[in-house]
Amino acid sequence: MSVNSRPPQKIAQAGLILIAAGILSHALAFIREVILAAKFGVNSAIDAFLIAMIPVSLFILISDALFTSFLPIFTKERQMQGEERAWQMASNIMNVFIGSFALIVLAYALFAKPITRLIVPGLSPEGITQASNLIRIMSPILILVLPISLSAAILNSYKQFTYPAFAELIPTVGIIAAVATLSGRMGVYSLAIGAVIGYFARFIIQFSRIMGTLKEHYVFSFKIFDPIVRNFSVFVLCTLVANGSYVVSLVVDRYFASFLPAGTIAALGFADKLISSSFYIFIFAITSAVFPTLSQNNATKDREKFNALLEKSLRLSLTLLLPVSAILIILREPLVRLLFERGSFDARATMITAQCLSFYAIGLFAYGGSFLLTRAWFALHRPKVPAMAGLAAISVHIIFDCLLAGKFGHRGLALANSLAGITNFTILFILLQREFNFCDFPKFRAFFFKAAALSGSLAAISLTFGRIFL
Repeated sequence: MSVNSRPPQKIAQAGLILIAAGILSHALAFIREVILAAKFGVNSAIDAFLIAMIPVSLFILISDALFTSFLPIFTKERQMQGEERAWQMASNIMNVFIGSFALIVLAYALFAKPITRLIVPGLSPEGITQASNLIRIMSPILILVLPISLSAAILNSYKQFTYPAFAELIPTVGIIAAVATLSGRMGVYSLAIGAVIGYFARFIIQFSRIMGTLKEHYVFSFKIFDPIVRNFSVFVLCTLVANGSYVVSLVVDRYFASFLPAGTIAALGFADKLISSSFYIFIFAITSAVFPTLSQNNATKDREKFNALLEKSLRLSLTLLLPVSAILIILREPLVRLLFERGSFDARATMITAQCLSFYAIGLFAYGGSFLLTRAWFALHRPKVPAMAGLAAISVHIIFDCLLAGKFGHRGLALANSLAGITNFTILFILLQREFNFCDFPKFRAFFFKAAALSGSLAAISLTFGRIFL
C-alpha cells in the first residue's frame, strides 16, 4: 500500500496521536530512568554510558536536521513538480547521506578512545576505556537514525503521524528489557546492547510504511554535486547550527562536569530527562503536528493562515510550559525523591539532581518556544536565521559555563543552559515579529505576563499539596 493512498490526518487528530505517543514514550523513559537509578545509581558507570551517548545525541541531532530540512523541501517539490520528481529527489538524498555517514561512523568507531579523551579529559582512564567500548557497541545506531528520520519526514509530509510517533517507544523498551535480562552479567554494557536492538527494530517497523511507495518510485543515484543536494546540504548545515545548541550544551556541560565530583554528569542527565519529558510530551507533539501545515501554507503562499497557526501554537506552548516550569522549580526535591530515590540513588543524589532541575526549569518555556519558532523559519525556507540565533545561544552558553561552573558547580552549568535557551527564543521571536508581524505584540505580551502570573499561583498551590502528599 502506497503512502499517498492513506487519508491524511488533521492537525487536531495528529496532535492527540503525538501527545498520546509522547506520554507513553516518556512514561517508559521514566520507568527506564528509575530502573537505571536503582540499578546503577549516580556513579562512574552511568557517567561512561552518558558520555557514550554524546555521539548518539549528535547523530540524532543530524537526523533531526535532515527531517527538518527534508520535510519542507519534499512538500514543496510534491506541490510544484509532482510525486515522481519528489521521490527521485528523495532517493538521491537518501543514497548520498546514508552512504556518506556510514563512512564517518566507521572512522568514529575506530578512533573512539582518543576522541573520548578529547571530549572529557577529566575522566579517569578506566572511564575513558569503558565509554569508548560503549561507543563502539552503539555505532550501528548512528547509521540507523538517518533512514529512520527521513522515513518519518516522508510520512509526516503525507500527514501520517501514527507510526513514526509510536515507533519512538521501541528503543526504550529495548533498553528496559536488556537491563532486566542482561545487567547482572554485563553491567552497563546491557544498556548499549538494548539500545542497538531497539533502534534496529524501530528502523524495520517504521521503514516498512514507505516501502510500497519507495519500490514504486525509487531510483538508484548517487549525485553528490546535484544542485538539490547542494541546496539541501546548506539547509541541513543551517539546521544543525540552529538545533545544535542542545548537543553542544551536552558536550560543554559534560566537559566542565568531568572536573566536578563523580556523579555530577549523571545528576545533570537525570535532571535533563525530567525537563525533556516535560518538553517533548506537549511541545514536540504540537510542533510536529503543525510543521507540515506551516510548510504547506508557505508553499501555497498563504501568509494569513501561516501567521494565525503559528501564533495559536506559540500561545498554546507557553500556556502549557510556564506552569510546568513553575511546578518543577517549587517541587524539585519531592519530585526527584519520588521518581528516583531508591536502591543506589541516595539522598545526596536526590539533592544534586533537584538543584540541577530547578535551574534547568527556568528556561523551559524558552526551549519550547525556540523549538516552535525554529520550525517556523524552516517552513519559510529561511534556515540561516535560526542558525545565527543558535550560534548566539551557543556562545552565551559557553560564556556562562566558564563564568558559573567554578563557583556554582552543577547549578551554574544548568543555569547557563537556561540563559542560552532564553537568548535563542528572544532572538527568534524578535526577528520573526519584525519581518512578518505574525502576532499582535501588545496583546501577546499581556498574555505572556498573565500566563506567568497564573503559573506562579499554580506553583504556590502545588507547594501546599506537595508538602502534604510528597
